[in-house]
Amino acid sequence: MRSVSRQVGIWAPPGQRPGDDVLALAAEAGALGGARALARWLGAPGVAPGSTDAVAYVHGERHDLWWEFQLSASFRWQAHIHRMNPAFAAQRLTRLAGYFGLTDLMTRRVESLSPGELARANLAVALLPQPHLLVWEEPFRSLPGPDWMQLCRSVRRLCRTEGLTVIMVAEAHETANDMEDITNDWLHQTRPDHPGDRHRAWAPRGRVAATGTHWP
Repeated sequence: MRSVSRQVGIWAPPGQRPGDDVLALAAEAGALGGARALARWLGAPGVAPGSTDAVAYVHGERHDLWWEFQLSASFRWQAHIHRMNPAFAAQRLTRLAGYFGLTDLMTRRVESLSPGELARANLAVALLPQPHLLVWEEPFRSLPGPDWMQLCRSVRRLCRTEGLTVIMVAEAHETANDMEDITNDWLHQTRPDHPGDRHRAWAPRGRVAATGTHWP
């Protein structure tokens, strides 16, 4: 079996250190991959989020959108399976469409979207129920630099405004430079404006090829 080396980075809301359960999940994701680690973590006793509504999973190379339908149908289905209040779902849709630049794409068929548009839409649909934790696996797959940097700016805003914690997992040999660049960009843009907020980005220790984003 091929041994896979992964890099893991964590973005936490301003002023918050990730909990021990989240750090444990990040370390496990470095060893097993995000999907397998999350499945085990959700079944473990004592996990903080009480339901899957509190956790979202997105893979950069796959999406759960309805390919032959308008993009808006994927949001309606997500609201339905999570039994969201219609008014709250509509409010979330408006907010996320603005964050991810999707407002003018809602009537487009999913099959007509570009890779960058698909990636933004997939994240927005996953985040519709307003989870507290996002496991974002292979975030840079099939995307040019401008597209994934735009994605990162949108996700950072949600960390700041909604208290979202993000675990990014990527195969190290393919994305090491991307992970380092994105983390450095995060620090560069946040630390000058928030000098007291030194724990937004973390790299868990242990069985993870860390990105070097922790402080003493």
